[in-house]
Amino acid sequence: MFPGPGLTLPEGDDRAGRRDRLPLGPPAALQEELRAPDPHVPPAAAAVPAGAQGGAAGGGDGSALSSRGAGAPPRRPLFAQPPPETGGPRGHGARGAAGGHGHPPLLSLAGVHADIGRYKVLQGVDLDVPAGEVTMLLGRNGVGKTTTLRTVMGLWRVREGRVAFAGRELSRLGPAAIARAGIGYVPEDMGIFGDLTVEENMRLGARRRRMRPERLDWLLAAFPALGTFWHRPAGTLSGGQKQMLSLARVMVEPRPLYLIDEPTKGLAPAIVSVLVGALKRLKSEGTTILMVEQNFAAARALGDHAAVMDDGRTVWSGPMAALAEDAALRDRLMGLHLEARR
Repeated sequence: MFPGPGLTLPEGDDRAGRRDRLPLGPPAALQEELRAPDPHVPPAAAAVPAGAQGGAAGGGDGSALSSRGAGAPPRRPLFAQPPPETGGPRGHGARGAAGGHGHPPLLSLAGVHADIGRYKVLQGVDLDVPAGEVTMLLGRNGVGKTTTLRTVMGLWRVREGRVAFAGRELSRLGPAAIARAGIGYVPEDMGIFGDLTVEENMRLGARRRRMRPERLDWLLAAFPALGTFWHRPAGTLSGGQKQMLSLARVMVEPRPLYLIDEPTKGLAPAIVSVLVGALKRLKSEGTTILMVEQNFAAARALGDHAAVMDDGRTVWSGPMAALAEDAALRDRLMGLHLEARR
């Protein structure tokens, strides 16, 4: 489970660190609220399309899911681009200091140290995330990338250093307050509620549980599988469909900053293409994204900037194109031969 707007774990609850099963559902009162009709979304037919009766196994992740079944919300005219209201910085040439235009970054980490139990994981992370662009956080496994995102979200305490978002200090805030400040988080383990439907999971990501129809149209165009399985429990989805739901849930409301942890991990190339396409559309809003990614081809396709971590520290930062074009630099920083990963 991960904290969305208004959602957080009680003190002492260790479910956020578990990856052996889907998280438990929210309290009964919240489940009743979620199951109340959403007046902002026209009622859908009660029947689930025949092709969805078998859950995720009925259609896989491919083109067979692009048709909308009777159980999905009715489709209104689609936006060629995501809807204009973003609630955050636009991408009209506004770059952070790391982008070379002199503007302050939207997110800044300075000398950040963080521990997990007795282990000192982050040992001086310095990172600037320019507004309106995509920054890729790269590095070998186990160097602290996921811990960096979780520390920004307040899931791990900052022992030393400073985390600032839009000039506001985050280091002493809890996860719920950080989410309400405008940061959306997609964890590596997706964090969806398997016993709630796709619709109910989506409504958890929306303020006051109400989804704006135009935003929902865009998301269902980007992830047609979600419309097909709109009324099915999320636990019946395939791995690729669950990742689509995890992304769509945090994207259901425009936010100034998204933290996304390895969205393509373990997915088939066709599903990776769908996710990359949706993230490109999100990027076209001028949204700021900090993303951890091991798939270098996906990172190269999406990233404007890159930061490479090693041993709990940032050891390199610069334009994504510079890293993509310099095989010797990639090999020195990450031991990555791009030709072998294509």
